[in-house]
Amino acid sequence: MPETAAPGELATDSAARIDLRRVVAGLPERDRELVALRYGADLTARQIGQLLGMRTNAVEVALHRVLQSLRESLEDPVR
Repeated sequence: MPETAAPGELATDSAARIDLRRVVAGLPERDRELVALRYGADLTARQIGQLLGMRTNAVEVALHRVLQSLRESLEDPVR
């Protein structure tokens, strides 16, 4: 099979990952943990709630707020 280039622009994609890592590192520990459990460990909100002793709805709201904060930080790097 012939090798094909990955979609996207390597430099742009790398810079975006670096920015994301910087912004995530600036989150409070609880928010980083929620993001890690949801997207790193691929757990559902229900599973995260059981693990952390939170209600599913509380996990979903917290994740929504964290993701909104990440979006805003990535759009406005001065934040």
